[in-house]
Amino acid sequence: MSRFLCDVDDVLTPFVQRLLPLVQVVKPDFRLEDLDPDVWDLFSTLTRSQRNLLFAVMERPGFCSKFQMSAGSWDAITRLRKLGCDIYAVTAPNDFPYWASERVAWLDDRYCITPDHVILTQAKYLIRGDLFLDDRPEHVVAWAKENPQGRAMLWTTEHNKRSVIGLKYRVEGWDEVLSLVQKPINY
Repeated sequence: MSRFLCDVDDVLTPFVQRLLPLVQVVKPDFRLEDLDPDVWDLFSTLTRSQRNLLFAVMERPGFCSKFQMSAGSWDAITRLRKLGCDIYAVTAPNDFPYWASERVAWLDDRYCITPDHVILTQAKYLIRGDLFLDDRPEHVVAWAKENPQGRAMLWTTEHNKRSVIGLKYRVEGWDEVLSLVQKPINY
């Protein structure tokens, strides 16, 4: 069985789509194009007071549980399981009081990814697996370096499509992910 490590924000849920209107309330001139394409951080261009206003909304109960599922993600996760993948959600933690519990419950409810298959960490490169899928270029590069036996894939999004970091696998959608999963990994 292959261990498939999958990011959550902007892979399983359209995180930026949910947050962008809120960011533009606190910073009306915000544009995704202004972010560094290789080190994505939606909050990096906000002032401390703008971040605090945004975080006040994000830390409310129910915020995380209202995320939608990304298009095609449920079918893809189902197909990955049928291909023999053991799915782990590897997602960055947040200091908000309800974030972790709501995130874990949301993953279980939407994708049947049980709490023992959810890993909350900033150090994703330390998690061992056969396949790794993330939308953040620096996470994919770091994981590939620490896990040369695995296959690291960058999930292409609006905010990382200009990234020039040398990556072996950039995927445009679930069909490409499924195709790569079915190819043997040369150890």
